[in-house]
Amino acid sequence: MNSKEKAVYQFNFVAEGPLSEFVFLELFDGVGKLVAEKYKSISEQLERGLYQMNIYSNEKLETQTIRLDKDYYGNYENKGSYSSISGYFLESSHEYYTETSKFWSDHFILDEKKYDEGSSVFIFFRYPDREIRDQQKNVAESMGWRFSLLDKNRNLLFRLNENHIKEDKDAGWLVFHAPLDAGIYYLVYNGPVKREIPLYVFEDWQTQFFLTFKRTPIFPTARILFRKPNSAFDIFEYDNMEVDKLLRNMQNAIYHVPKQLLEKTASDNWQNPMLAMVVCYVYLMCSEVEHHHFIKKILENLKTRIPNASYCPDIKAIELLAAVRFEKEIPSLILDEPCMLKVGFKTFLEQAARNPEKIKIIELNEIITSLHGDMVWSSYRPIEKKKSQRLSGNEIGLKMSFSEFAVEPKDWLSQTIMNQLSSENSGQNTVADLAFQLQVSPDMVKSCLVNIDSYLSNSEADIFENFNPVQKVLKLNIEKLVKIK
Repeated sequence: MNSKEKAVYQFNFVAEGPLSEFVFLELFDGVGKLVAEKYKSISEQLERGLYQMNIYSNEKLETQTIRLDKDYYGNYENKGSYSSISGYFLESSHEYYTETSKFWSDHFILDEKKYDEGSSVFIFFRYPDREIRDQQKNVAESMGWRFSLLDKNRNLLFRLNENHIKEDKDAGWLVFHAPLDAGIYYLVYNGPVKREIPLYVFEDWQTQFFLTFKRTPIFPTARILFRKPNSAFDIFEYDNMEVDKLLRNMQNAIYHVPKQLLEKTASDNWQNPMLAMVVCYVYLMCSEVEHHHFIKKILENLKTRIPNASYCPDIKAIELLAAVRFEKEIPSLILDEPCMLKVGFKTFLEQAARNPEKIKIIELNEIITSLHGDMVWSSYRPIEKKKSQRLSGNEIGLKMSFSEFAVEPKDWLSQTIMNQLSSENSGQNTVADLAFQLQVSPDMVKSCLVNIDSYLSNSEADIFENFNPVQKVLKLNIEKLVKIK
């Protein structure tokens, strides 16, 4: 070797163990220059020197300093993280939670009969472990006392109290399981920060909802899964862990689907429909388009295996997001029930603003304006049961939120629109512009505009005196947008 030549060695580093395909590696040289970055493994020919390996796994960063003066072969053993669900790989799995959830997902609470066919809803609340449960002070006597389950019309079906649940207050778990027809249901929490969470039930599948508590529910830990009756737990357990990992990444704005997982899901080799749905969402939110044919195949498989899949709001949202990402024709779709995943909701909102002639959102105004931002799932202030009949089609434009008499426009959406339209230059906006900017549907914007105009016309409008000294500008801009005569 020439004395001026620098020694070069083989560098190999690999992450091993379950879910290692999600481990992200970064390699830097001695002066901090990025040498390589890749999921799971890095293989390079490198010069002698000091290097730093950054290892990102389970929302944690670990670093290793490596002195390269010979061929190097290193590895990292991926470790399980914490989750509301149970799994052999997860550090948070404890036998008193795992075995309990397995048993009761196979048995109904009220009569303890075996669940072997049909649709059902299974809910499992837990503390991280019984030691943490013992340390909790001033907690509710039961984890379920502020929870209830409503049907699609928001009629009360069950309160999660002692009549409908099993609970071990010492170990720190609560379970609910009942047979229910396919369709949408709402889990409502009337605690300090009230919220409602939609749960969709597929025909002949069990919908599972897991949640971890400390003193109060930790809603970002919520997980929604699906399971076929009589399926062995070890068959779909790895699916569940992949779902959990994808959701945790999504919550941290990391959009990555390992190619082997994408291929596995497209080949119909999944036991949990939520895995298929989340794979689609995450892939469609990343920048890649090379494997878009896999998404089409996954959607076809979902509809083949699940009779009512086409009615599921999240399936509609995935179809819409796929059309946008792959520059296909936007389908005509109506969203009249909330998506379980918040990204589905946001997809509909954006496309309703961009394509109002094809994408309609009806009867969801109260949800759209009160979405919580602390979880990947859709959650919002509980909606009061409506006494009026359901509206359809374009009726939503004027009747969705406002009564015959104009409502005093104190809500955030009306206030924001008034503020924006009080400027003479704001007349250049369109309804679609406002809807896209405010992340609501065009029909909601129209409803607000009509209501504000009516209120201005039929009252002295004292409410606006401090807010908008030039009411004439506001009224003219509103009339331009909705062509009110």
